[in-house]
Amino acid sequence: AVSFFDGGHQALATIAWPRSMEEARAMPGLPLSFVRCVDCGHVYNKDFDYANVPYSDKPNLMFNRALIWSEHLRRIRDLIIDHLPEKPVVVEIGCGEGHLLRALAEARPAGRYIGFDPNGSVDSADGRVEARRELFDPAVHLAEYRPAMVVSRHVLEHLMNPLGYLQRLA
Repeated sequence: AVSFFDGGHQALATIAWPRSMEEARAMPGLPLSFVRCVDCGHVYNKDFDYANVPYSDKPNLMFNRALIWSEHLRRIRDLIIDHLPEKPVVVEIGCGEGHLLRALAEARPAGRYIGFDPNGSVDSADGRVEARRELFDPAVHLAEYRPAMVVSRHVLEHLMNPLGYLQRLA
């Protein structure tokens, strides 16, 4: 990887919303040292440290109800549905509140939809989505669920070793 952008030190944004002005001012700055993979173009923060981010305390807020984003999710859902069997098992790693899994479950109700997210704020859609409040472990969970599809959106940028993660999935 080659250096791409040095953003200095910045406080966390969407995952650490402070409750007061004092708390906001006291937030530590974390390094933003972005690099780009020369083979695939993936950009990531080489100094990211999972231990500095309170994933289990606060969700990573996504704005899934905005009009353009909602339309994007519908298009993605339709693309995914076209490639699934009638009774699929779909696992989403880092599913947040489970918006995409709920949309898939509504479109293909005979399937099984499992969302992994350590913050545990998954909306189960009246039991149509199974929420796992833990990190996905390919060595355990691929064998356990034997999914027809694994979805992992907005996850690579949160990992210390994205290549290792993808290799374990493969």
